[in-house]
Amino acid sequence: MKHIWLLPCGPGSNPEATIESIMFQCPQEQIMLVNDGTDLDRFKADNIQIVSTEKPGTGCAHALNTGIKALKDKDYDWIYRMDADDVVYRGHDRDKQAEQADETELVVAGSMVTPTCRKMIVKGLVPDDIRLALDRRINPIYHPATIIRLSALLKVKTWSGQCWPEQYGMAEDYALWLKICKIGKIKPWQSYWTWYVPNDQYNKEKKDMLNKAAEDAGL
Repeated sequence: MKHIWLLPCGPGSNPEATIESIMFQCPQEQIMLVNDGTDLDRFKADNIQIVSTEKPGTGCAHALNTGIKALKDKDYDWIYRMDADDVVYRGHDRDKQAEQADETELVVAGSMVTPTCRKMIVKGLVPDDIRLALDRRINPIYHPATIIRLSALLKVKTWSGQCWPEQYGMAEDYALWLKICKIGKIKPWQSYWTWYVPNDQYNKEKKDMLNKAAEDAGL
């Protein structure tokens, strides 16, 4: 199972701690940084790929789509998602879960821990619980603590034109999960994968975008 870590790097982000936490556990892990307005020159290394968006500040969804476009002809099986301000939680078992996932499980969603040590556990023990939550306009999946099959992302891209729909702002992940559920399963996993830095400033805007994505999906 080949994988690559995918980190969008918008204006002002500093992926240094994120990269260090990845490489501390596996020094030669393959990493792709998407430059969306950050100086990434100091991160050049044999195991780090850097691609850039057409212009800075285009947003997380566009940066992720730029990364997938660059990976479409590569032979990676899994995309390991992280944000450029989070770190890998010690003892994560992403590799084990990637190896154990059956072919219908297109996403495995791990749990997270906040800086205040609040544990954000993925709610639901089976994929049907995840789907039910999504249908109710609830997003129980923590985007920077997921692994996603590259083949599934490319299938969504072929079907809908984009992997992560860019019109939903900070609800780009919710819109992707809705599409993923039409072609396969999302497996919730209780292991902690990421130390997460939450930002409460955008909660209302994100809720509005969740509603817009759900309405467009016919929910």
